[in-house]
Parts: sequence; structure tokens; C-alpha cells
Amino acid sequence: PTPKPTKSSSASQPKPTAKPSSGGGASNPPPNTSFGYGIQAHMVHNDQAPTVMAKIKDMGFGWVKQQVEWKAHEPAKGAYEWGSLDNIANTAKAAGVNVLWSAVKAPDWSRGGNLAEEGPPVNPQDFADFLGAMASRYCGSNVKAIEVWNEQNLHYEWGNLPIDPAAYMNLLKPAYTAIKNACPSMIVVSGALTPTGAPAPAAMDDYLYLEGMYQNGLKNFSDAIGAHPSGFNVAPNVKGGADACNPIAPLTAGVDLETTDVPAADPCQPNPVRPSTWGAIKGTYRSSGERRLGSIVREGG
Repeated sequence: PTPKPTKSSSASQPKPTAKPSSGGGASNPPPNTSFGYGIQAHMVHNDQAPTVMAKIKDMGFGWVKQQVEWKAHEPAKGAYEWGSLDNIANTAKAAGVNVLWSAVKAPDWSRGGNLAEEGPPVNPQDFADFLGAMASRYCGSNVKAIEVWNEQNLHYEWGNLPIDPAAYMNLLKPAYTAIKNACPSMIVVSGALTPTGAPAPAAMDDYLYLEGMYQNGLKNFSDAIGAHPSGFNVAPNVKGGADACNPIAPLTAGVDLETTDVPAADPCQPNPVRPSTWGAIKGTYRSSGERRLGSIVREGG
């Protein structure tokens, strides 16, 4: 078994590793001190952690997000399998990279009913127990944050159950408490929502869903708000400012941003978890993005 990740201290914080020589004489980009940039990677059970960490340092970034499939790390109640996660955490510490675990996909033993789609547990405390154990194990290491679920406003991320912000908050609240009891310094990130214009039961608009989360206590049960602002109708060559914000407005048509019960209700408000992508997406819940992609490709020649 791999050793448990060691605790970090101010006296023993690892220094960033030097960029491997590429023969071209290029130097590392200067470190970013104003905002924590990172990438999402898959390093579980594939020995890719050293390569990923080196690439992150090459880019001048300091964070990596790894999705943690709960079902793979607790195949039976209380039977935790940390080996692959320990390897990622230890490799991240050696490279000076911070880690965010994004916990998803309940094991079959914790679920009920239709198992055709990945979904949450019947008893939220089972998930809280897992996250508490995980927070305890990696407290003081380079694992600094845990995201509680992912895209819960989509039917196939929520087990084809009714999409309901209150139900998600029933999952988040005991999870937040368990994580903080185990490791008060661990940052708890709410499950990142995905932008979607599809109607129920396929999905719920992310802004309306977020409003429902706040109405059910989100402010007191999160340290950061997760979001997935996929590119959709904002082309990748847009540099920011009003040119980037204005095209988002049609996606929130019907949502009164002046009265919506979401603090700092602004579609351009930065959030901690923001993977941005442009992709060919089939189906209805992201149809506006699929149409815009064709336009972007044509504009790019």
C-alpha cells in the first residue's frame, strides 16, 4: 500500500520543480500570484500523475482537479481504497501543485431503484462519511479542496431522479459538516452546475438551480461556488469584457438578474471552478452550444 500523504508545513513546503530541459532554452512562465489557475486531468490508476504535474508547472499553473469516483474508492461501506489517490497527492506535493478532488458517482450499495444512470445515494450520510474520511486522510497535504458532486442540474448526473436544488442541498449539508469536522482548513466547493436551456425533466437552468440552492442554505454550507461556463455562444477568440458577457444574456433569458436571489447575480462573476470548453455536443440540453460551434468553426476558416 502507498504511504499516507504527509502533512505540509510552512517550513517544509516543497519548492516548484524545475522545468525539464527541452533543448530549446525556454524558461518557466512566471508564477501567477493573483489567481489560482489549473487544469482538470485524469490520473487515477494510470500512472500519469508525474507527467500531468510537470505539464502544469510548464504552464505556470498551480492547481489540478481530479474527479474521484466514490464507487471506485469505497466498494463496500467503510472499505476505503486510497492507493491511487495517495499517489496523486504525494506527486502533487513533490511538484508544489494544489489538488481539488471532485467527488461523484455513488456506489451501487448506497443507491436504490434504477441504476442505469450514475446518481446520488439514498442516504446522504453515506456520502458524508466517505468525504469526511477523505478529508481526514488528506488534511494538511496538497489536497486543498473538495467539490461535492458535479452537474447535478442534469438528469444523467442525478440518476434520472427529479432535478431538485433542495435535494442536492440535502446531500451537500451533511457533506460540508463532515469535511469541516475532519479538516477545518479544507475548502468545500459546491457541485458545479452546467449551463443548459433544456426543460425538465432533462435539466434545469443553472441560474435558476443556483437560486434554489441559495434558498435552501447554500451560503452557510460552502466555501466556494462551482460553475461550468462552457464556451457555447462565446467564441474562443473573444478576449473578455462586454464582448464576452453580452452573448451570455440570451442563455439567461427569462431570468431577472436584478431580482434573482443569488448574491452578486452576474453571469461574468468569477467562481473557483470554471473549466471552459468548446465541443461538438449532441442532444438537447446544450443545443445552443452545438449551433454556435458550427459558426465558430466557420469563423475560424
